[in-house]
Amino acid sequence: MAKVTKKTNEIEKLGIDKDAIIKEIKGEIKEQVLDELSKEIEYETRNKLDKMEKRIYKYKNFSILKRNVIILIFLAVIIFETKILYDNKLLYGQAKEENDQIIENSNSDDDNQNTLDKDLNWYIDKYKYLLDNIKTSLNDDSYYLYKNDLTRDTIDNKVKLNMAYELLDKSSFIDNGVIRVNEDKLKNSYKKIFGEIDSYTPENFSSNCINFIYNDSLKSYIAINETCNKNEEEILRKITNITLEDNRLIFELSVGILNLENKNLTNINGDIIEENYSNDIDDIADRLNKYEFIFEHKNDEYYISEIKRIG
Repeated sequence: MAKVTKKTNEIEKLGIDKDAIIKEIKGEIKEQVLDELSKEIEYETRNKLDKMEKRIYKYKNFSILKRNVIILIFLAVIIFETKILYDNKLLYGQAKEENDQIIENSNSDDDNQNTLDKDLNWYIDKYKYLLDNIKTSLNDDSYYLYKNDLTRDTIDNKVKLNMAYELLDKSSFIDNGVIRVNEDKLKNSYKKIFGEIDSYTPENFSSNCINFIYNDSLKSYIAINETCNKNEEEILRKITNITLEDNRLIFELSVGILNLENKNLTNINGDIIEENYSNDIDDIADRLNKYEFIFEHKNDEYYISEIKRIG
């Protein structure tokens, strides 16, 4: 301690400002410390940045890999589904060609005839309801659909309304002896047969002995419910063939008229085909009148397009 005091006294004798020296020394020490600290901070910062960069790069590579894997899986699914659709299309096309070929060669021999029967039964099960929808109940003109060639546009409007009415549940419209059919229900039935309602025109029509009057204010067809005399004749139809051509479904029919009293079976012209008919129409189908009922494909359904007499 004595030596420090002595040294200080010597500095003071020399006229040197000791506070300035101390301040300068502190400044040098502070600068040295800050420099070292700055270097340490820079080192640590670079080290952390390097680690972070490696982590980001690793995550980025993983994300790219994951994205590429998802894209490959997605492409594989598309290719697989496309192949299934393509195969089904080929199968459908092949089946259609086989069915058409069988129908074209139906008369070649007994084996082909048996194959035709199988295909015909399949078509009947699938499409017979279309033919069942084409019916009338006209007391004064029972054979209307069979007398002349017809198209959807040439069928009389009253007959179209009659056909539409025949598809409805008639009992649901009877109340206290009055039949009232809402126009919208008849129009929906009309569309099931003809595929559109552009040609629909409301007017009076009949069903057997029941006469409907169209009421515009009520938007309904109204009639008095009456008990009609039982029809003495029945139209018999035998489906002999069904073919698909482009967008058309063609039914080939043999048609006869059965008298329910004397059981005589006649053709449309009234010629007797068989007396005492015994319900075996297959044996006499080739002797009956021949017709084509042609349905046109539209909006995923078939609708009547033409009725032609071919024999």
